Amino acid sequence: MILHRSRRPLAHHAAWLLAAPLAWHAAFAQTPAAPATPPAAAASAPQPPATPASAHTLAGLFEDEGLPARLAASFDQIDARYAPRPDDEADPQRRARKQRLHAELSPWLRAQFDWSTRLLPMATAAYQRVLSEDEAQALRAYYRTPAGQTFVRQALPAVEAAQAALAQHIHAQVLAWQQAAVAGAGPLADADAPAPRSDHERQAGELILLLAPGETYRKLVQAKVQALESIEPHWPPETTRPQQAAWRQQISARVRAFEARHALPVLAQAVAARIPPGELAALLAAERTPARAAQRARTSLAAQALQKDLQDWQRQELLPAIQGRILEALRDEAGARKP
Repeated sequence: MILHRSRRPLAHHAAWLLAAPLAWHAAFAQTPAAPATPPAAAASAPQPPATPASAHTLAGLFEDEGLPARLAASFDQIDARYAPRPDDEADPQRRARKQRLHAELSPWLRAQFDWSTRLLPMATAAYQRVLSEDEAQALRAYYRTPAGQTFVRQALPAVEAAQAALAQHIHAQVLAWQQAAVAGAGPLADADAPAPRSDHERQAGELILLLAPGETYRKLVQAKVQALESIEPHWPPETTRPQQAAWRQQISARVRAFEARHALPVLAQAVAARIPPGELAALLAAERTPARAAQRARTSLAAQALQKDLQDWQRQELLPAIQGRILEALRDEAGARKP
């Protein structure tokens, strides 16, 4: 399937997100823990503001935040991930059919994610259910400050780049652990988590925990699932199912140990490499303030509202439309082959 290949249901991933990654705080023991959001508060819908943010103000806010570019980049990643690869299908005819189908479907699907006609109206409606005009104006004012500029232009891309680097790291580790398990290596000892190598790196870890703990943990879970699935075709053909089950258990234990103790240090190193110490310290000082904590809470609720609307649209409208396009393409292809 173009949008989702994982064999695990979405409910499984959602269950992982109900618990905060507390072990990450332990990895940076000197980092002050961000206040946890009670599950009941996170699940409750916010009261609509008396004066919702105007469409004009929100359009400017989305540009300030770089939301259109991030959504476009996200689609590019999805499209690249699910594009047919030469090793996906051994049969040349079936491989060619998948490639033709993707070539026909990808431009149509990109048009469904057009910012001005589809995503901007959806984002505006979602944010208006949460943000007032004053709150949206205050956010725009913050993004015009030096700290706000660092937040948008450096911190958000740095966190996203760190998440991608972590996913690559996990993938490489899982492949190495598979080879070690097949070779008969025993379970690895639970190594101590690496300590921050500098105050700059410690601040980078704190910034991640302030800005995107839930989203980063969601990306970590996705990377873990994808890495574990990627090793399935590579078991030696002569091995038995009990052997493979024992190796999977060993590899999963190693992944859990890495996730709990080593993920945040890897992320922090990647973020610290992208934001200079002075700018990171100034941004962290601004983000620690109660005003910014309140703003992050409100924008998080707005983003959650948008995410729910996007999921509902994909489930109720987009996926049925994709299935229809696929069936139509297959019928056309079958008709073309008839004499």
